[in-house]
Amino acid sequence: MKKYIIFGLLIVLSFLFSAQRAIKVDINTKYDEIVNYQLFYTTEEKETFSKFKSISFSNRAGTTKKTVYISEDKIYQLRLDTVSAVQNLVIDSILVQNQKLDNTKFIPNSHVEKYSSDENRIQMSSSKKDPHIIYSEKLNNIDYGIHINFERMLLLFLLGLYIYWLFADYRKEELMTMPTNMQSQEAKQVNYTKIHNLGFLRLVFAVSVVCTHFFGLLDIPKAGGSVEFFFILSGFFLAYTFKPEKTCINYMKKRFIQFAPLVVFGALLCGGGLDSFKGILFLQNMGFAFKDIANPPAWYIAVLFWVSLFYFALLKSVTDKNKLYLTIGVIVFISCAICANVPGDRLEMVFGLFPRGIFRGLASIGIGILLQTLVKPDNNKANVWFTILEAFFIIWMFLGLFYPPMSFSYWIYRVMCWSALIYLFLSRKGYITKALDKPIFSKLSTFCLSMFLTHWFVTSTASKYGTIWWIKQYKPEWFESEKALVIVLVLVSAFIVAIFAHYFVEKPCTKLLKKVLK
Repeated sequence: MKKYIIFGLLIVLSFLFSAQRAIKVDINTKYDEIVNYQLFYTTEEKETFSKFKSISFSNRAGTTKKTVYISEDKIYQLRLDTVSAVQNLVIDSILVQNQKLDNTKFIPNSHVEKYSSDENRIQMSSSKKDPHIIYSEKLNNIDYGIHINFERMLLLFLLGLYIYWLFADYRKEELMTMPTNMQSQEAKQVNYTKIHNLGFLRLVFAVSVVCTHFFGLLDIPKAGGSVEFFFILSGFFLAYTFKPEKTCINYMKKRFIQFAPLVVFGALLCGGGLDSFKGILFLQNMGFAFKDIANPPAWYIAVLFWVSLFYFALLKSVTDKNKLYLTIGVIVFISCAICANVPGDRLEMVFGLFPRGIFRGLASIGIGILLQTLVKPDNNKANVWFTILEAFFIIWMFLGLFYPPMSFSYWIYRVMCWSALIYLFLSRKGYITKALDKPIFSKLSTFCLSMFLTHWFVTSTASKYGTIWWIKQYKPEWFESEKALVIVLVLVSAFIVAIFAHYFVEKPCTKLLKKVLK
Protein backbone atom coordinates (compact mmCIF):
# COMPACT_ATOMS: atom_id res chain seq x y z
CA MET A 1 0.00 0.00 0.00
CA LYS A 2 2.87 2.34 0.86
CA LYS A 3 4.37 1.87 -2.60
CA TYR A 4 1.14 2.85 -4.37
CA ILE A 5 0.80 6.00 -2.26
CA ILE A 6 4.36 7.01 -3.10
CA PHE A 7 3.83 6.29 -6.82
CA GLY A 8 0.64 8.36 -6.75
CA LEU A 9 2.43 11.27 -5.07
CA LEU A 10 5.23 11.05 -7.62
CA ILE A 11 2.74 11.23 -10.51
CA VAL A 12 0.94 14.23 -8.97
CA LEU A 13 4.17 16.08 -8.21
CA SER A 14 5.58 15.33 -11.67
CA PHE A 15 2.38 16.68 -13.23
CA LEU A 16 2.43 19.86 -11.11
CA PHE A 17 6.10 20.62 -11.75
CA SER A 18 5.64 20.00 -15.49
CA ALA A 19 2.93 22.63 -15.81
CA GLN A 20 4.38 25.88 -17.07
CA ARG A 21 3.21 29.28 -18.18
CA ALA A 22 4.34 29.62 -21.75
CA ILE A 23 3.47 30.91 -25.21
CA LYS A 24 3.16 28.11 -27.76
CA VAL A 25 4.51 28.62 -31.28
CA ASP A 26 3.71 26.03 -33.99
CA ILE A 27 5.75 26.11 -37.20
CA ASN A 28 4.59 23.89 -40.09
CA THR A 29 7.23 23.26 -42.74
CA LYS A 30 8.04 21.14 -45.79
CA TYR A 31 11.60 20.39 -46.75
CA ASP A 32 13.72 17.48 -47.97
CA GLU A 33 16.57 17.91 -45.47
CA ILE A 34 17.12 19.01 -41.88
CA VAL A 35 16.82 22.78 -41.42
CA ASN A 36 18.29 24.63 -38.44
CA TYR A 37 16.41 27.65 -37.08
CA GLN A 38 16.67 30.38 -34.49
CA LEU A 39 13.47 31.84 -33.10
CA PHE A 40 14.00 35.34 -31.69
CA TYR A 41 11.51 37.12 -29.45
CA THR A 42 11.36 40.16 -27.21
CA THR A 43 9.45 40.87 -24.01
CA GLU A 44 9.85 44.64 -24.44
CA GLU A 45 7.74 46.90 -26.61
CA LYS A 46 10.76 48.79 -27.92
CA GLU A 47 12.24 47.15 -30.99
CA THR A 48 15.85 46.68 -29.81
CA PHE A 49 17.32 43.56 -31.38
CA SER A 50 20.21 43.39 -28.89
CA LYS A 51 17.63 42.60 -26.20
CA PHE A 52 15.96 39.80 -28.16
CA LYS A 53 16.14 36.31 -26.68
CA SER A 54 16.47 33.24 -28.86
CA ILE A 55 15.69 29.53 -29.05
CA SER A 56 17.54 27.21 -31.44
CA PHE A 57 15.89 24.14 -32.94
CA SER A 58 15.77 22.05 -36.11
CA ASN A 59 13.10 20.45 -38.26
CA ARG A 60 13.62 17.09 -39.90
CA ALA A 61 12.97 16.21 -43.50
CA GLY A 62 9.46 15.91 -44.87
CA THR A 63 6.28 17.62 -43.73
CA THR A 64 6.82 18.45 -40.10
CA LYS A 65 5.26 20.44 -37.29
CA LYS A 66 7.59 21.91 -34.72
CA THR A 67 6.17 23.18 -31.44
CA VAL A 68 8.29 25.61 -29.44
CA TYR A 69 7.32 26.84 -25.97
CA ILE A 70 8.48 30.32 -24.95
CA SER A 71 8.48 30.60 -21.16
CA GLU A 72 7.23 34.20 -20.99
CA ASP A 73 3.96 35.85 -20.01
CA LYS A 74 4.00 38.25 -22.96
CA ILE A 75 6.05 38.75 -26.10
CA TYR A 76 5.82 41.71 -28.47
CA GLN A 77 7.70 40.56 -31.53
CA LEU A 78 8.61 37.27 -33.16
CA ARG A 79 11.38 36.69 -35.68
CA LEU A 80 12.40 33.43 -37.38
CA ASP A 81 15.86 32.92 -38.90
CA THR A 82 17.37 29.96 -40.70
CA VAL A 83 21.02 29.20 -40.05
CA SER A 84 21.56 26.62 -42.77
CA ALA A 85 21.56 26.55 -46.53
CA VAL A 86 18.11 25.66 -47.86
CA GLN A 87 16.52 24.77 -51.19
CA ASN A 88 12.76 25.08 -51.69
CA LEU A 89 11.94 25.48 -48.01
CA VAL A 90 8.19 25.88 -47.54
CA ILE A 91 6.69 27.29 -44.32
CA ASP A 92 2.97 26.61 -44.52
CA SER A 93 1.95 28.44 -41.37
CA ILE A 94 3.11 29.92 -38.10
CA LEU A 95 0.68 29.83 -35.18
CA VAL A 96 1.12 31.54 -31.82
CA GLN A 97 -1.16 30.21 -29.08
CA ASN A 98 -3.14 28.46 -31.88
CA GLN A 99 -3.75 31.80 -33.61
CA LYS A 100 -2.62 31.96 -37.22
CA LEU A 101 -0.60 35.09 -37.82
CA ASP A 102 -2.17 37.36 -40.42
CA ASN A 103 0.60 39.52 -41.76
CA THR A 104 3.60 37.49 -42.84
CA LYS A 105 6.49 39.85 -43.26
CA PHE A 106 9.60 38.72 -45.07
CA ILE A 107 12.72 40.83 -44.57
CA PRO A 108 14.70 40.87 -47.85
CA ASN A 109 18.20 39.47 -47.60
CA SER A 110 20.96 39.24 -50.18
CA HIS A 111 21.60 35.59 -49.26
CA VAL A 112 18.10 34.55 -50.34
CA GLU A 113 18.07 33.58 -54.01
CA LYS A 114 14.39 32.73 -54.37
CA TYR A 115 11.43 33.88 -52.34
CA SER A 116 7.67 33.90 -52.75
CA SER A 117 4.80 34.47 -50.32
CA ASP A 118 1.12 33.67 -50.62
CA GLU A 119 -0.80 34.76 -47.51
CA ASN A 120 1.03 32.93 -44.68
CA ARG A 121 2.87 30.52 -46.95
CA ILE A 122 6.58 31.19 -47.49
CA GLN A 123 8.79 29.48 -50.08
CA MET A 124 12.49 30.29 -50.31
CA SER A 125 15.96 29.06 -51.30
CA SER A 126 19.48 30.02 -50.25
CA SER A 127 22.80 28.26 -50.86
CA LYS A 128 24.61 30.07 -48.03
CA LYS A 129 24.74 29.04 -44.39
CA ASP A 130 24.86 32.58 -43.03
CA PRO A 131 21.89 33.38 -40.77
CA HIS A 132 19.13 35.19 -42.59
CA ILE A 133 15.69 36.35 -41.54
CA ILE A 134 12.75 34.68 -43.21
CA TYR A 135 9.96 36.00 -41.03
CA SER A 136 9.30 38.84 -38.61
CA GLU A 137 6.09 40.08 -37.05
CA LYS A 138 4.88 42.24 -34.17
CA LEU A 139 2.32 40.57 -31.93
CA ASN A 140 -0.77 41.98 -30.26
CA ASN A 141 -3.26 40.59 -27.74
CA ILE A 142 -1.55 37.23 -27.36
CA ASP A 143 -1.27 35.98 -23.78
CA TYR A 144 0.38 32.96 -22.26
CA GLY A 145 -1.31 29.64 -21.59
CA ILE A 146 -0.73 26.78 -19.16
CA HIS A 147 1.03 23.91 -20.90
CA ILE A 148 2.09 20.46 -19.70
CA ASN A 149 5.56 19.40 -20.74
CA PHE A 150 4.94 15.63 -20.89
CA GLU A 151 8.60 14.83 -21.54
CA ARG A 152 9.60 16.72 -18.41
CA MET A 153 6.76 15.00 -16.53
CA LEU A 154 8.04 11.55 -17.47
CA LEU A 155 11.64 12.46 -16.65
CA LEU A 156 10.63 13.89 -13.26
CA PHE A 157 8.62 10.74 -12.51
CA LEU A 158 11.60 8.53 -13.42
CA LEU A 159 13.87 10.73 -11.31
CA GLY A 160 11.47 10.42 -8.38
CA LEU A 161 11.41 6.64 -8.74
CA TYR A 162 15.19 6.59 -8.83
CA ILE A 163 15.52 8.68 -5.66
CA TYR A 164 12.92 6.51 -3.92
CA TRP A 165 14.81 3.37 -4.88
CA LEU A 166 18.15 4.90 -3.92
CA PHE A 167 17.16 5.85 -0.39
CA ALA A 168 14.53 3.24 0.48
CA ASP A 169 15.58 1.38 3.63
CA TYR A 170 14.59 -2.05 2.45
CA ARG A 171 16.83 -1.67 -0.61
CA LYS A 172 19.95 -0.48 1.16
CA GLU A 173 20.94 -3.87 2.52
CA GLU A 174 20.50 -5.50 -0.88
CA LEU A 175 22.68 -2.89 -2.53
CA MET A 176 25.42 -3.37 0.06
CA THR A 177 25.47 -7.14 -0.54
CA MET A 178 27.69 -8.42 -3.31
CA PRO A 179 27.56 -12.06 -4.46
CA THR A 180 30.62 -14.07 -3.51
CA ASN A 181 31.47 -14.81 -7.13
CA MET A 182 31.72 -11.03 -7.82
CA GLN A 183 33.93 -10.59 -4.78
CA SER A 184 36.27 -13.29 -6.01
CA GLN A 185 36.41 -11.73 -9.48
CA GLU A 186 37.31 -8.33 -8.03
CA ALA A 187 39.91 -9.90 -5.74
CA LYS A 188 41.69 -11.37 -8.74
CA GLN A 189 42.14 -7.90 -10.17
CA VAL A 190 43.33 -6.26 -6.95
CA ASN A 191 46.96 -7.28 -7.51
CA TYR A 192 47.23 -5.15 -10.62
CA THR A 193 45.28 -2.20 -9.30
CA LYS A 194 47.95 -1.81 -6.60
CA ILE A 195 49.92 0.10 -9.24
CA HIS A 196 48.52 3.47 -8.19
CA ASN A 197 50.62 5.72 -10.40
CA LEU A 198 48.30 5.02 -13.33
CA GLY A 199 45.75 7.08 -11.42
CA PHE A 200 48.02 10.11 -11.80
CA LEU A 201 48.04 9.69 -15.58
CA ARG A 202 44.27 9.17 -15.67
CA LEU A 203 43.75 12.42 -13.76
CA VAL A 204 46.09 14.42 -16.01
CA PHE A 205 44.40 13.17 -19.18
CA ALA A 206 40.87 13.59 -17.79
CA VAL A 207 41.63 17.20 -16.84
CA SER A 208 43.12 17.81 -20.30
CA VAL A 209 39.88 16.58 -21.90
CA VAL A 210 37.91 19.09 -19.83
CA CYS A 211 40.34 21.89 -20.72
CA THR A 212 40.17 21.07 -24.43
CA HIS A 213 36.43 21.71 -24.45
CA PHE A 214 36.50 25.23 -23.01
CA PHE A 215 39.96 26.73 -23.65
CA GLY A 216 38.75 27.94 -27.04
CA LEU A 217 36.18 30.19 -25.32
CA LEU A 218 39.04 31.86 -23.42
CA ASP A 219 41.12 32.30 -26.60
CA ILE A 220 43.69 29.93 -25.13
CA PRO A 221 45.26 27.70 -27.81
CA LYS A 222 44.65 24.01 -27.24
CA ALA A 223 46.30 20.83 -28.46
CA GLY A 224 44.30 17.83 -27.19
CA GLY A 225 44.64 14.17 -28.17
CA SER A 226 43.88 12.79 -24.71
CA VAL A 227 41.36 10.16 -25.78
CA GLU A 228 44.02 7.91 -27.27
CA PHE A 229 45.54 7.44 -23.82
CA PHE A 230 42.28 6.00 -22.48
CA PHE A 231 41.91 3.80 -25.57
CA ILE A 232 45.44 2.39 -25.10
CA LEU A 233 44.90 1.79 -21.38
CA SER A 234 41.56 0.07 -22.07
CA GLY A 235 43.25 -2.20 -24.62
CA PHE A 236 45.93 -3.09 -22.10
CA PHE A 237 43.41 -4.10 -19.42
CA LEU A 238 41.25 -5.89 -21.99
CA ALA A 239 44.19 -8.20 -22.73
CA TYR A 240 45.30 -8.42 -19.09
CA THR A 241 41.88 -9.43 -17.74
CA PHE A 242 40.91 -11.58 -20.74
CA LYS A 243 39.48 -14.98 -19.86
CA PRO A 244 38.71 -17.33 -22.79
CA GLU A 245 35.80 -18.94 -20.94
CA LYS A 246 33.83 -15.68 -20.95
CA THR A 247 31.39 -15.19 -23.80
CA CYS A 248 30.92 -12.09 -25.95
CA ILE A 249 27.46 -11.67 -24.40
CA ASN A 250 28.97 -11.60 -20.92
CA TYR A 251 31.53 -9.05 -22.07
CA MET A 252 28.81 -6.87 -23.60
CA LYS A 253 26.82 -7.02 -20.36
CA LYS A 254 29.87 -5.98 -18.35
CA ARG A 255 30.57 -3.00 -20.60
CA PHE A 256 26.90 -2.03 -20.73
CA ILE A 257 26.68 -2.05 -16.94
CA GLN A 258 29.85 0.02 -16.72
CA PHE A 259 28.88 2.71 -19.24
CA ALA A 260 25.10 2.95 -19.65
CA PRO A 261 24.18 4.80 -16.41
CA LEU A 262 26.68 7.61 -16.95
CA VAL A 263 26.00 7.86 -20.68
CA VAL A 264 22.29 8.44 -20.02
CA PHE A 265 22.90 10.71 -17.04
CA GLY A 266 25.44 12.81 -18.94
CA ALA A 267 23.05 13.32 -21.85
CA LEU A 268 20.16 14.16 -19.51
CA LEU A 269 22.37 16.64 -17.69
CA CYS A 270 23.14 18.35 -21.00
CA GLY A 271 19.43 18.76 -21.76
CA GLY A 272 18.97 15.74 -24.00
CA GLY A 273 15.49 14.82 -22.71
CA LEU A 274 14.13 11.40 -23.63
CA ASP A 275 16.51 11.29 -26.60
CA SER A 276 19.25 10.72 -24.03
CA PHE A 277 18.25 7.06 -23.80
CA LYS A 278 19.45 6.59 -27.39
CA GLY A 279 22.94 6.76 -25.93
CA ILE A 280 22.69 3.30 -24.37
CA LEU A 281 22.76 1.85 -27.90
CA PHE A 282 26.33 3.19 -28.19
CA LEU A 283 25.87 4.28 -31.81
CA GLN A 284 27.38 7.75 -31.52
CA ASN A 285 30.21 8.28 -34.02
CA MET A 286 29.84 4.72 -35.28
CA GLY A 287 28.34 5.77 -38.60
CA PHE A 288 24.74 5.57 -37.36
CA ALA A 289 24.23 8.53 -35.04
CA PHE A 290 26.16 11.57 -33.89
CA LYS A 291 24.11 14.76 -33.78
CA ASP A 292 21.11 13.04 -32.19
CA ILE A 293 22.84 12.67 -28.82
CA ALA A 294 23.17 15.67 -26.51
CA ASN A 295 26.55 14.83 -24.96
CA PRO A 296 29.23 14.95 -27.73
CA PRO A 297 32.13 13.46 -25.65
CA ALA A 298 30.11 10.22 -25.39
CA TRP A 299 31.40 9.32 -28.87
CA TYR A 300 34.46 7.88 -27.10
CA ILE A 301 32.32 5.42 -25.10
CA ALA A 302 30.51 4.20 -28.22
CA VAL A 303 33.77 3.52 -30.05
CA LEU A 304 35.29 1.92 -26.95
CA PHE A 305 32.27 -0.36 -26.52
CA TRP A 306 32.17 -1.74 -30.07
CA VAL A 307 35.90 -1.81 -30.84
CA SER A 308 36.64 -3.53 -27.51
CA LEU A 309 33.96 -6.09 -28.32
CA PHE A 310 35.59 -6.66 -31.71
CA TYR A 311 39.01 -7.24 -30.13
CA PHE A 312 37.48 -9.44 -27.41
CA ALA A 313 35.92 -11.65 -30.12
CA LEU A 314 39.27 -11.69 -31.94
CA LEU A 315 41.09 -12.82 -28.79
CA LYS A 316 38.56 -15.63 -28.37
CA SER A 317 38.61 -16.71 -32.03
CA VAL A 318 42.34 -16.78 -32.77
CA THR A 319 44.05 -19.15 -30.35
CA ASP A 320 47.41 -19.13 -32.14
CA LYS A 321 49.33 -16.24 -30.48
CA ASN A 322 51.53 -15.58 -33.54
CA LYS A 323 48.52 -15.26 -35.86
CA LEU A 324 46.64 -13.22 -33.25
CA TYR A 325 49.36 -10.61 -32.77
CA LEU A 326 50.06 -10.47 -36.51
CA THR A 327 46.38 -9.78 -37.18
CA ILE A 328 46.20 -7.09 -34.49
CA GLY A 329 49.46 -5.57 -35.77
CA VAL A 330 48.08 -5.26 -39.30
CA ILE A 331 44.85 -3.68 -38.02
CA VAL A 332 46.85 -1.23 -35.90
CA PHE A 333 49.19 -0.32 -38.77
CA ILE A 334 46.37 0.37 -41.25
CA SER A 335 44.33 2.31 -38.67
CA CYS A 336 47.34 4.41 -37.64
CA ALA A 337 48.10 5.22 -41.28
CA ILE A 338 44.51 6.37 -41.81
CA CYS A 339 44.47 8.53 -38.65
CA ALA A 340 47.84 10.08 -39.43
CA ASN A 341 47.16 10.92 -43.08
CA VAL A 342 43.46 11.53 -43.68
CA PRO A 343 42.83 15.33 -43.74
CA GLY A 344 40.99 16.75 -40.75
CA ASP A 345 41.58 16.86 -37.04
CA ARG A 346 38.92 15.01 -35.05
CA LEU A 347 35.91 12.94 -36.12
CA GLU A 348 35.63 13.49 -39.86
CA MET A 349 34.34 10.77 -42.15
CA VAL A 350 36.95 8.53 -43.76
CA PHE A 351 36.23 7.48 -47.36
CA GLY A 352 32.89 9.28 -46.91
CA LEU A 353 31.53 6.37 -44.86
CA PHE A 354 33.37 5.53 -41.61
CA PRO A 355 33.89 8.10 -38.83
CA ARG A 356 37.52 8.66 -37.99
CA GLY A 357 36.83 7.84 -34.35
CA ILE A 358 36.47 4.15 -35.24
CA PHE A 359 40.02 4.05 -36.60
CA ARG A 360 41.33 5.98 -33.59
CA GLY A 361 39.81 3.24 -31.42
CA LEU A 362 41.06 0.36 -33.58
CA ALA A 363 44.61 1.74 -33.58
CA SER A 364 44.91 2.70 -29.92
CA ILE A 365 43.07 -0.24 -28.32
CA GLY A 366 45.09 -2.61 -30.50
CA ILE A 367 48.32 -0.94 -29.34
CA GLY A 368 47.19 -1.44 -25.73
CA ILE A 369 46.67 -5.16 -26.35
CA LEU A 370 50.15 -5.50 -27.88
CA LEU A 371 51.62 -3.44 -25.05
CA GLN A 372 50.34 -5.93 -22.49
CA THR A 373 52.75 -8.56 -23.84
CA LEU A 374 55.72 -6.29 -23.02
CA VAL A 375 54.94 -4.92 -19.56
CA LYS A 376 56.24 -6.60 -16.43
CA PRO A 377 55.82 -4.70 -13.11
CA ASP A 378 59.13 -4.28 -11.30
CA ASN A 379 59.45 -3.82 -7.52
CA ASN A 380 63.25 -3.64 -7.55
CA LYS A 381 65.29 -0.56 -6.75
CA ALA A 382 64.70 2.43 -9.02
CA ASN A 383 66.98 2.92 -12.01
CA VAL A 384 68.44 6.34 -12.91
CA TRP A 385 68.24 5.75 -16.64
CA PHE A 386 64.58 4.83 -16.44
CA THR A 387 64.02 7.97 -14.34
CA ILE A 388 65.48 10.09 -17.16
CA LEU A 389 63.16 8.34 -19.64
CA GLU A 390 60.18 8.99 -17.36
CA ALA A 391 61.03 12.69 -17.07
CA PHE A 392 61.44 12.97 -20.86
CA PHE A 393 58.07 11.38 -21.65
CA ILE A 394 56.23 13.30 -18.90
CA ILE A 395 57.52 16.57 -20.40
CA TRP A 396 56.49 15.31 -23.84
CA MET A 397 53.07 14.47 -22.41
CA PHE A 398 52.44 18.02 -21.17
CA LEU A 399 53.71 19.50 -24.44
CA GLY A 400 51.46 17.16 -26.42
CA LEU A 401 48.42 18.04 -24.32
CA PHE A 402 48.81 21.79 -23.86
CA TYR A 403 51.38 23.13 -26.35
CA PRO A 404 49.42 24.58 -29.34
CA PRO A 405 51.92 23.76 -32.15
CA MET A 406 51.38 20.09 -31.29
CA SER A 407 48.24 19.97 -33.42
CA PHE A 408 46.30 16.83 -34.31
CA SER A 409 48.63 16.27 -37.27
CA TYR A 410 51.12 15.03 -34.65
CA TRP A 411 48.71 12.21 -33.81
CA ILE A 412 51.15 9.35 -34.29
CA TYR A 413 53.73 10.98 -32.01
CA ARG A 414 51.12 11.36 -29.27
CA VAL A 415 50.22 7.68 -29.54
CA MET A 416 53.89 6.76 -29.24
CA CYS A 417 54.30 9.00 -26.19
CA TRP A 418 51.16 7.72 -24.44
CA SER A 419 52.23 4.11 -25.07
CA ALA A 420 55.69 4.75 -23.67
CA LEU A 421 54.22 6.47 -20.60
CA ILE A 422 51.92 3.55 -19.84
CA TYR A 423 54.81 1.12 -20.25
CA LEU A 424 57.06 3.14 -17.91
CA PHE A 425 54.38 3.74 -15.27
CA LEU A 426 53.37 0.08 -15.21
CA SER A 427 56.97 -1.12 -15.13
CA ARG A 428 57.86 1.13 -12.15
CA LYS A 429 61.59 1.09 -12.81
CA GLY A 430 62.29 4.80 -12.20
CA TYR A 431 62.18 7.15 -9.22
CA ILE A 432 59.31 9.24 -10.62
CA THR A 433 56.89 6.37 -11.19
CA LYS A 434 57.68 4.93 -7.77
CA ALA A 435 57.17 8.34 -6.13
CA LEU A 436 53.77 8.74 -7.85
CA ASP A 437 52.67 5.24 -6.80
CA LYS A 438 50.34 6.55 -4.07
CA PRO A 439 46.82 5.27 -3.25
CA ILE A 440 45.44 8.83 -3.36
CA PHE A 441 45.83 8.86 -7.16
CA SER A 442 43.88 5.62 -7.52
CA LYS A 443 41.13 7.04 -5.32
CA LEU A 444 40.85 10.28 -7.28
CA SER A 445 40.99 8.51 -10.64
CA THR A 446 37.78 6.61 -9.83
CA PHE A 447 35.96 9.82 -10.80
CA CYS A 448 37.57 10.04 -14.26
CA LEU A 449 34.83 8.19 -16.15
CA SER A 450 32.07 10.25 -14.55
CA MET A 451 34.06 13.43 -15.24
CA PHE A 452 34.51 12.44 -18.87
CA LEU A 453 30.78 11.89 -19.36
CA THR A 454 29.48 14.88 -17.38
CA HIS A 455 31.99 17.67 -18.04
CA TRP A 456 30.17 18.84 -21.19
CA PHE A 457 27.43 20.17 -18.91
CA VAL A 458 30.06 22.31 -17.17
CA THR A 459 32.04 23.45 -20.24
CA SER A 460 29.41 23.92 -22.96
CA THR A 461 27.70 27.25 -23.57
CA ALA A 462 24.63 25.31 -24.74
CA SER A 463 24.18 23.48 -21.42
CA LYS A 464 21.83 25.62 -19.38
CA TYR A 465 22.92 26.24 -15.78
CA GLY A 466 26.40 24.84 -16.38
CA THR A 467 29.45 26.78 -15.17
CA ILE A 468 30.39 28.28 -18.56
CA TRP A 469 26.73 29.13 -19.24
CA TRP A 470 26.50 30.86 -15.86
CA ILE A 471 29.68 32.89 -16.48
CA LYS A 472 28.53 33.87 -19.99
CA GLN A 473 25.17 34.94 -18.58
CA TYR A 474 26.31 36.94 -15.56
CA LYS A 475 30.06 37.60 -15.78
CA PRO A 476 31.06 37.59 -19.47
CA GLU A 477 33.91 40.03 -18.81
CA TRP A 478 35.73 37.26 -16.89
CA PHE A 479 36.61 35.60 -20.20
CA GLU A 480 38.90 38.54 -20.91
CA SER A 481 40.10 39.67 -17.50
CA GLU A 482 39.83 36.62 -15.18
CA LYS A 483 40.86 33.64 -17.27
CA ALA A 484 42.65 31.91 -14.39
CA LEU A 485 39.52 32.22 -12.23
CA VAL A 486 37.37 30.77 -15.02
CA ILE A 487 39.72 27.79 -15.38
CA VAL A 488 39.63 27.11 -11.63
CA LEU A 489 35.83 27.42 -11.46
CA VAL A 490 35.33 25.07 -14.40
CA LEU A 491 37.73 22.40 -13.14
CA VAL A 492 36.34 22.51 -9.59
CA SER A 493 32.79 22.33 -10.98
CA ALA A 494 33.73 19.38 -13.19
CA PHE A 495 35.11 17.51 -10.15
CA ILE A 496 32.04 18.26 -8.02
CA VAL A 497 29.63 17.08 -10.73
CA ALA A 498 31.80 13.98 -11.33
CA ILE A 499 31.83 13.07 -7.63
CA PHE A 500 28.04 13.46 -7.45
CA ALA A 501 27.58 11.34 -10.59
CA HIS A 502 29.92 8.64 -9.27
CA TYR A 503 28.22 8.19 -5.90
CA PHE A 504 24.60 8.86 -6.81
CA VAL A 505 24.41 7.49 -10.37
CA GLU A 506 27.35 5.28 -11.33
CA LYS A 507 27.67 3.14 -8.19
CA PRO A 508 23.98 2.50 -7.37
CA CYS A 509 22.95 2.01 -10.99
CA THR A 510 25.76 -0.44 -11.75
CA LYS A 511 24.75 -2.48 -8.68
CA LEU A 512 21.15 -2.50 -9.84
CA LEU A 513 22.08 -3.48 -13.40
CA LYS A 514 24.32 -6.28 -12.12
CA LYS A 515 21.37 -7.67 -10.22
CA VAL A 516 18.97 -7.32 -13.16
CA LEU A 517 21.33 -8.64 -15.84
CA LYS A 518 23.13 -11.37 -13.88
